[in-house]
Amino acid sequence: MKTAAIAAIAGVVWTLASATPVDAQTFVSPFVAFDFGADTGCLNLLICADRYLNVGVAGGRLRREYGFEEEVSDAKNFFGVGPNLSSSVLTVMTNAIVQRHIGRWNPYAAGGVGVMRTSIHFTEASFYATNRVTAAWDLGGGATTYFGRQFGVRADVRYLRSFRDVRMSGFSVADSKMGFGRASAGLVVRF
Repeated sequence: MKTAAIAAIAGVVWTLASATPVDAQTFVSPFVAFDFGADTGCLNLLICADRYLNVGVAGGRLRREYGFEEEVSDAKNFFGVGPNLSSSVLTVMTNAIVQRHIGRWNPYAAGGVGVMRTSIHFTEASFYATNRVTAAWDLGGGATTYFGRQFGVRADVRYLRSFRDVRMSGFSVADSKMGFGRASAGLVVRF
């Protein structure tokens, strides 16, 4: 029920963002990323042997100083790898963006709400399997630069966290909110 409410709110925000004046530009940005932090298999972004590639896409509408984006990201092997272990974290977020133009660079701050789906499966005999969806928030920033009118690149770092404890197979550990950082880079195509 709460997931449906969040999805409805995200749809309303997207509709309102799409109704911006003519000077707004639509963009699409496929990206690759690495997750890091206490809830990942990689505690530090810079010194980590067990990084796993995360893929996603963001799209939205931007005016000169603000805009909105929808973002979907899927992190396979989020909790690391092991015999018969399969894990992932899927995030779907609606973000507000505030940006500033400084020469060729457009630094920005982004933050919003969405959902986080956590999956853990021990594939041998399905001894333990769980799929949990919870409301989440994110906050971060980055920069975009364009090469011509349509193409550019962007890089950012964000912190994502669930609002509530993530329950695994019916039990919850105190303060077990999912939280992790994500560093990403991607191509930007604007229309």
